[in-house]
Amino acid sequence: MDLFKSIITNAAFLGVFTLIVGYMFNRGLQKQKRKFDDQLLKQKGEIDKEIEKLKGDLQLEFSKEQERLNQKRNVYINLINTMAVFIGKRVPENERVDYQKNFLKAYDVSWLWASDDVLLALSRYMQFKIENNHLFGQNLPVEEARRLQLLEKEYFSDCVLVIRKDIGFTESILTKEDYKFINF
Repeated sequence: MDLFKSIITNAAFLGVFTLIVGYMFNRGLQKQKRKFDDQLLKQKGEIDKEIEKLKGDLQLEFSKEQERLNQKRNVYINLINTMAVFIGKRVPENERVDYQKNFLKAYDVSWLWASDDVLLALSRYMQFKIENNHLFGQNLPVEEARRLQLLEKEYFSDCVLVIRKDIGFTESILTKEDYKFINF
């Protein structure tokens, strides 16, 4: 019977001991889980703050980019409108001086806002005008006059197409030949 009591006592002791160890183990796990959950919540809060900050930064950058694009468009509109002074008889003689002054202003402003590609195309056109403007209106052989006219149209339309690409028409299929020069 002592053996039986000893077995029962040991079994009871082991049972209670197992329950206590299990309870302590579960309690420790719950503490660790709470600690982990708290860390996760803290990290989530930090991540949410960072996401909000990034969102704000992106919105600000987008807003600035949109503002720059709008400014570019205005500059390009003024530039193209005043470049009409170079093409045939698009500008009435009594308005020519005003167009020339406005072109010079638009040209200067374009050097602040235009992309490098636009400025390079514009510079090629200006260089052509500087080198050949004295020839227009001269009694040139028909072939030479035609060659100069075609070159001028090519340089001018190149400016227009490069401007279009710079303001967002990057997938345009238009070519220099699609731009038509109309005189009345």
